[in-house]
Amino acid sequence: MIGKKDKITLTGAVMGIASLVFPLITLKPNRVHDGSPLSWMESGALFPLLAVILLLIVLFLLGLRGSGQKSLSAKGIISFLIFALVVYAAGPQSSLLLDSSIPYGRITLSSGFWIIMVSMFFVLNGVLHEIKNTRLRFLFQLTPIFILLFYLYGGALEALSIIMEFSLKKDRVISEIVNHLRLAGTAVLLSLIIGIPLGILSWKKQKSGKTIFYFLNSVQTIPSLALFGLLIAPLSFLSFKYPFLREMGIQGVGSAPALIALTLYALLPIARNTYIGLSVVDPDIMQAARGMGMGSSQLFFSVEVPMALPVILTGIRISAIQAVGNTAVAALIGAGGLGVFIFQGLGQGAPDLILLGVIPLITLAVLLDRLLSFVITISVSPGLALERN
Repeated sequence: MIGKKDKITLTGAVMGIASLVFPLITLKPNRVHDGSPLSWMESGALFPLLAVILLLIVLFLLGLRGSGQKSLSAKGIISFLIFALVVYAAGPQSSLLLDSSIPYGRITLSSGFWIIMVSMFFVLNGVLHEIKNTRLRFLFQLTPIFILLFYLYGGALEALSIIMEFSLKKDRVISEIVNHLRLAGTAVLLSLIIGIPLGILSWKKQKSGKTIFYFLNSVQTIPSLALFGLLIAPLSFLSFKYPFLREMGIQGVGSAPALIALTLYALLPIARNTYIGLSVVDPDIMQAARGMGMGSSQLFFSVEVPMALPVILTGIRISAIQAVGNTAVAALIGAGGLGVFIFQGLGQGAPDLILLGVIPLITLAVLLDRLLSFVITISVSPGLALERN
């Protein structure tokens, strides 16, 4: 019988094989032209194509065998080889199509490229969840980054349209990434300061908790763009009536309404997980702690909070990732961030400009998720981890 993780591997292999019928790249004479979609064969990537087909077949067969540690390592290595070959076919190999007859030519990544990338992500994600060796798992996580850096620093991807866009807007991209992190980080910090006390209050006083969670759940039902819009009028009125607020940067558009909205959205996971984490502490452990002579304060800080910490950190993780995504919408009210490139690209019909915002956004979310997952893992005391296992 095929296990769950093997099904993921099989799905990834089938998706990878299916992606080969879609165009790999689009050759464009300039930035605004639609260009011509080209298959692997038309882009001249015959040998990478044959290698990828062979590796996908081997990956499929490995998916049928099982999930032993050797099999997992083989799946990971094959996925990296496919990743490297696909990037090579779309970048260095396809760039040979550009010559002096297309002086402003560029290459855009097409649907076939993205489908096979997603399929390899599925396979690698399944592999990472099954690998028990911590060092090997860490190495596997870094390998795709090393492959991309090898191509980037070698100048092999300069013909790709997205690299051209980045070269033209390098300083602006870096500035908006910093601004994006500043907005999201400040919102999460404010939600921590407000949300954890709200969760504790809800745990101690059930009646207050119902009111608090009713409000926080109601905020979540409001679309982000609508909430940003609702804050424009009152903040504009306040900044007009009290000029010192405007001098502080608080006005109808910009960072102020974005921070308020992002903080409100980030409150629910933190408050809810704080409440749940404190509520599910084992009563037997509490009774044993009281028997040791602990008072209320000692119980709270030495027993309840440490045991609830992994659940609280999970809420922080959810809020942080949610904040990174929601901050992109804040660009519509002048707050900046990576959403600037996304909405500019949508307005100009420039897919590569959209990707210039989307790819760093996804990268930030994934890195943040991995980092906070690691923090949650090490926050669990050895005894509690043993009990859970």
